[in-house]
Formats: sequence, C-alpha cells, structure tokens
Amino acid sequence: NIKKASSTRKTNRKGIPWDEIPLDEVELATMSRVDRADLRRMIDYRKSAERVKKWLDTVDDLALPANPLDRLLNELGGPDKVAELTGRKTRQVKIFDPIKNKDIYVYEKRRSEDAPMDEINIEEKNMFQKGVKKFAILSEAASTGISLQADKRVKNQRRRVHITLELPWSADKAIQQLGRTHRSNQVSGPQYKFLISEVGGEKRFASAVARRLALLGALTQGDRRATGSANGIGLGNFDMDNIYGKRALGKMYDMIWQCSTVSVIELDEDASPLFVEGLKAIDEHLQDAMACHGHWTDNLSLHDTDSKEEATYADLMRALLLGRCKRLAQERVKAIEEGRSVPSLLQRVADQSENVASIKEKIDAEIEASKSIGLSFTVLCNFWLYDVGILQNDSGGRSNKTRDVSRFLNRLLGMNLNRQRYMFDYFVALLSSEINEAKTAGRYDVGIKNITGHNIEFIGTPRSFCFRGLDGRDERVALYSVKIDHGLSCEEAMKSYEEYEGTVVPTSSSQRGWNRRGVRYEAIKTGFYVDERPYLRGGKKVFLIINPGAHTDKCLVLRPNTGRKTVNKISYRETYNNLTRTNPDRAQRLWEREFELADLPYNQPYQFSCPGRHLETKVFAGKIVPVLAKLIKASGESVSTEYGSSSNKKNYSVVRVESSDAMKRDQLSQESAESSQGAETEMVDAKKGLVISHADPVEGEEDVGRGIARRMEKIGGCIFRGEIAKYRNDGGNQECDPPGTFFASFSNGAKLKMDAAQANKARKLYQKEVAKLVDAGMPEESASVTKFECCTDLTSLKHTACEPILSAMEDQNPEQYEVNYEEKFSGKVPDSIVGLQFQDTTVAMSDVHGNSIDVEMWEKVLMNLASDLLRSGILTTRQLSSLDKAEGFSK
Repeated sequence: NIKKASSTRKTNRKGIPWDEIPLDEVELATMSRVDRADLRRMIDYRKSAERVKKWLDTVDDLALPANPLDRLLNELGGPDKVAELTGRKTRQVKIFDPIKNKDIYVYEKRRSEDAPMDEINIEEKNMFQKGVKKFAILSEAASTGISLQADKRVKNQRRRVHITLELPWSADKAIQQLGRTHRSNQVSGPQYKFLISEVGGEKRFASAVARRLALLGALTQGDRRATGSANGIGLGNFDMDNIYGKRALGKMYDMIWQCSTVSVIELDEDASPLFVEGLKAIDEHLQDAMACHGHWTDNLSLHDTDSKEEATYADLMRALLLGRCKRLAQERVKAIEEGRSVPSLLQRVADQSENVASIKEKIDAEIEASKSIGLSFTVLCNFWLYDVGILQNDSGGRSNKTRDVSRFLNRLLGMNLNRQRYMFDYFVALLSSEINEAKTAGRYDVGIKNITGHNIEFIGTPRSFCFRGLDGRDERVALYSVKIDHGLSCEEAMKSYEEYEGTVVPTSSSQRGWNRRGVRYEAIKTGFYVDERPYLRGGKKVFLIINPGAHTDKCLVLRPNTGRKTVNKISYRETYNNLTRTNPDRAQRLWEREFELADLPYNQPYQFSCPGRHLETKVFAGKIVPVLAKLIKASGESVSTEYGSSSNKKNYSVVRVESSDAMKRDQLSQESAESSQGAETEMVDAKKGLVISHADPVEGEEDVGRGIARRMEKIGGCIFRGEIAKYRNDGGNQECDPPGTFFASFSNGAKLKMDAAQANKARKLYQKEVAKLVDAGMPEESASVTKFECCTDLTSLKHTACEPILSAMEDQNPEQYEVNYEEKFSGKVPDSIVGLQFQDTTVAMSDVHGNSIDVEMWEKVLMNLASDLLRSGILTTRQLSSLDKAEGFSK
C-alpha cells in the first residue's frame, strides 16, 4: 500500500493499493502544484510496480530445474514410495495445491513420528527391504554400513538395479557404494547402470575410476576377466589408460602432427563450422604476414617482440604453412589477394553488402577447394590441441607426455562440446583398432598372454613340487607339458579372409615409397599371396596378409604352419615385394597341401625357413606366487622393481592355457544357451526377470537322478536341493500322471515320498534356483550340482601328506637336485591353467663338475632353484614325508 505524504504538510488521504492508483491525468489542471506533483509520483510508482510485477510473474513461470535429489524423489512417487538414505534433515516435497490449482513445493523435515533423527536411515532401509518402498536413493553419507542386497532373509527379494548418477573419484569408495547391493546371502546379483553422457570429457571421470579399479589387486586378481574388476561391473569399456590406450594416443598425435589425410572417423554436418573456424584462422595469420614488409614466407618467422604465447602460436603456424600444408598456404595467399578469404567474406555479411545465403555458398566452395589441397581434419586438430596446451615438443623430457592418456582426457575438458566429441571419437577409433589388432593376434589381455593354436592339449601327468618346506607344506607348484599345434587350417584362413574381404580400409599415399635399393613399393593390400622363388624346393609358400588400414603400422600375416603373426609394415616390405598375389581358389589348394606338409615337430622344418606346426612347451602353475621371485632369479632374469628391470626383454611371460576340448565344450554350451534363448522351452520369472529353462514333466524311472528343490517355510523359507533317488509304480497315486511314488533325498538329510504333481513342482523350483545362480554369474554346471558330500575327517582338510618321488634308500643325484623337491602328482589335470612360461630356448650352463651343458630354459630354472633351496636348508619332500609320518598324517 502507498500512503500519500508531503514533506511540508500532512494530508488526510488514506493509503490505497498500488493497482488502484488512477492513471488519468485530466484533473491535473485543477490541482494545486503540490497535489499535481503528488499524483505524478503515484502514477510513476504504479508503472514501476507493474513492471516489477511483470518481472516477478515471469520468474514464477520459469521452469527452473528442481534440486536433483528432490526431483528424483518426487518423480519416483514421493516419500511414500521412495526410501531416502541421505544425511540431510529437510527436503522439498511436491504437493497439489487445490486453491492455486497447481503443484507446489513445500519444505518438510525427514523426521519420523516414531523414530529419532539418527535412526531415520535405518527405518528407511527396513521399509525398502520389506518391499513397502520399491525405490531407494543413497548418497555418500549412506554408502557404508547399510545392506540393500536381495537378501534371502527379507521379503523384498527382487533383483536390484543399481543406478549410479555420479562415480566417486576413489576406487575403494566406488566398491563401497556398489557393495551396498552386492553382498553375501543374496538371491541374485545386482545390475549396475552408470549414467555417463556422450560428452568426450566426461569419459575422463569414468576412465579414472576404471583405471583405479584395475589397480585394485584384491579385485582384479591379475586378470582383466575377473568378476570384481572394472569389466565385471560394466566399466571395462572406459579403462583406456592402459598399454593399448597409450599406443593409440601416440599414434593419434603422430597422425595429427603429420597432418595425415587418412579417414579414421566419419564427419557429419556439425563439422562444417569447425572447418570454417580453421580456414579463417589460417587466412587471418596469412593476412598478417602479407601485411608486413617482405615476402609472406619470411614474415612467418618468430619476431623478437612476440610474447611466449605468440611465439608458440607462430611456431605452430610456421610448421604447418611451410611444412605439411605448404600447398594450402600458397592457394590461400592467392585467395586473399583475390578477396576470397574467409574473413573478407564474413565482413561482407557484417556490412550487409551481400546476403547470408550467397556468402555461405562461397565459403562452402572455399572449404571444399581447401580440403582437396591439404585442409584435413587433422589440421584442425592441431589448432584444438594448441588451445588446450598440448604441443608437439611435449614428447621430450624424462616423461613422454604424448603417451599420457590421463593428461589428454583432462585437457579434453578445455574444448567445446563439438570438438570434444570429434577428438574423443578419433582417439576411441584408434584405440579400438589397437585392441582388435591384439585380439586378432591373440595378444589381448592385461598381463596375461593367451596361448592359441589349431589344437592345444596337456601331455601326460604333470610334475609336482614343494619348494617352500615347512612354510608351505600344502603349496604345490606343478610343471605342465603342453603340446601346441600352431598351424592354421584352410577353413580358419578362409574365414579370416571373408571377414576382411570387401572391407574398405583407409589408405594413404604415405604408405608408398622407395626401399634402400631404389625399388618402388606399393601399399600392402589384403589378400592371398604366394612365394614362388626357385630356392623353395619343397613347394610354394602361401600367405594370407590382412592390412587393417593406414591408421596402424602393423599388418597381420597368416601361414599354414605358424598361424597368425603381427608384423611391422615397414620391416615386412622386403618380403611383401617378393610375393605374387593369387586367387582364393588356388590359395586354398596350396594352403591344404602346406598344412599337411607342416604336420611335424617344430624343430623339423619341411623346407627352408618353414618349421613344423607342433611345439611342446612347459608351464609352471599352481602356488607359484610365493616362489615367483626365486623362479625368475633362477632363470637368470633380474627381478623387476619399482624402478624397472635391468633387462629390456624378459625371458618369461604369464600365460593362460586352455585345452582345445575345453574350448569346444564352452563354445557348444554358449551356442546351446544362445539357441535356447528363443526356444519355447523357456519361461520368464516376471518378478525377477530371470530366464528359466522349462522343467520337463516327470515320467517315471528315467527321472532318477534329476534335481529337485523344496522350500521350508518353517525355517525362514530356506530352500534345500536334492534329487529323485528312486521311482516305484506301487499302484498308488492313480489320479496322477504317471501314477506311483517318487522317492526324493535332500541335502539336509531329509527323505520324502512324492506323487507326480509334487515332483513336478519340486523340479520347477529347482530350475528356478539354478537360473538364479546362473544369472548371478555361476557356471551352469556348478549351479546344477545335486549331490553333496560331507567330510567327517577335519584333519584332512588342514594338510595333505607329502608323497616324495625318491624313496628313503635312494641317493641324491647331484645333476637332478629338483627331484629332491618333487612328489607324486595326485589329482586331475585341469582344462585350463594360468602360469609362468619361460622361453623355449636352449641355454648353456655348468653342471656340478664345471662342465658346460646345453639345457632347456625350464630345466635351468629347476636346477638352479633346487640348488639354492638345498643350500638354504629348505626341507626336501622326503624329509617332509618323514615329518608327516611322525605327526600321524597318511598319504
């Protein structure tokens, strides 16, 4: 309300609302001077108040985003349906106001009527676990000490879907948060969903967490396929700060600074403004050089008056315009002289001397002409990297910054979103190329090398050793003999050829050149080749060469006797120039012939420089970690420290060996699972989203041994598994199909009689429980176990008696000291192992008499290790066996 007042006298006029102040100035002529001034002031006030009200109404109508936490809570149904586990005391809740006829937000306390504030999160958690509230929102304040998994002991056993809106910086905090829904005694494991936008810079945060998870040894177990690693929770694609990421980044920088014309990614319409920006920058720099006295090429040099930033930019421009883009610079100088430069064209739009459509058409023409003479995507990348402080001379110094993936992703945040997207896509394309190349060559893993071949099998019984005496009486190191067929069959070669046939790979003129003898060579092309040189008396050699493209300096060479091998393109030019390209039909006949000729041991070549296919190697496996340093030292290799190893090339590697039979079984089971997904014999549990194999109805005697399950409601709904032990057609249960009685035994010792209907129900429950375990990540073979054995001799669980190779009456052979630590192998040869492989080479060493002898590397390791252990006083297996007998342990 406005009250009329005068600085000189009081009036009897009462206050009136501002919107009732009259705007009519007709009565001003009859008013006194003081009243006229008073009325004008009131009119001005009303007009100002109307403007303020209009602004306030506009603000009220703005659709401003709500607090993210409050919005989530309200969008999911409000406090009655959402359990909030946070550290805040108040929240905004959306309610409907019938007076205003719209939704409004009100503040309310999170205090419950029955519980104090410090127990509110516990109460909310219990409501979620009981199923009263279907959603739960957690903050970092509630990321520890609260269990929200699908526990068997709670009512809400639905599978959890854990959505992470923001990843924490710390890997252990990430595991702490994700572990709220993934704990022991759960019915099924959770599904993890991570909200990460397509902005290239944001991938940097996911990459940081994935990298830290990879370094968390308790989870990764030294294997990229470990279930607790970044791959296991869905962040494997963001682990870019590894050896493949470093290679891809270095390759990307090299291609950018060389202004490569290779097309690695496809550019859409959004890239057009970026080309305009880049050409405008070039034209402006050339205009400044042309405006100075002398030739423009001389004026591109640095000036004494340039600041450090100007000198860096001038150095970049000079390297581009007088180097890789010299032809482009010459044409742009002509365009500037003819008034066709981008700045001059844009100035015409500003001066309104020409319309926008006409200028756009001319600029597009200049862009297309410039692309044909050197203006490429990589030229633009030079400017973008300069803007964020990444320069070509960063490769010097003690640390190579051009291989620092974390630094690149950090600097990526300094670019606008459009540049970020293209730069990140460029990097990811090269990273994918590196990974695919490693997978094709069988080298893709983190720290572990996969042994691949046409056929892999374990030979004989492995040798077992106990190298730690009393400190590791139950720690066995096994030495496995592995036979590898390195050959590549004609069917596998044709399959690889068909995968790449018709694939247009990017090429570049930079792939062509001259060798040191002055002979011109062409770019390597994918296809079959034959070596027909006359010195090959055993027949022609056939090759399959696959060139992934100009974005990589490697190509894949496939041979019938040695399989797949990745080679450097430059070093392979000499061999490539001696080959003759042939058609697939002829190559297939030659391939089959050479594959048969190569059916020999590796040390028996079937012709010059062509070894046989079969190689036998040795792999140490078992409990090798406690003696790893001693094994490496026994090979003559220096143990790596935090400062690196003294040897540039190690003579050992960590390998994974999986027999061909096991791989075939895995492939068949995978194909069976994939084919059964669309079959009608499956059903879906609507509550938990599990795909459950249909349990065939019981028929009688043939159902003996099949798995069943039984729920015990009296003891908390626990489920016991068992099997049908016997079926008898005793004339009972005639109303069922089949009639008779099924005798079932369960894991808790219970034995029950069932009719066909009860047996069918037990079979369905069993299939449902198996599906839960498979869905949680357990192999189906392990999840389907129905028999359980109990061990009553607890002493056998603590220690296994040692059974040495040498008897008590045998003397030690000084040339075979390792036999002193060898024992008889007991157990089954596994289908796959992960262990330590030493180079398959023959080395010279001295025996006990000082004579030089030639032995295999693995033999040298055993001999040196056993000698060191004997000198150190480590008990032999014969001494351990005597000790076991004295302590009452049997074999």
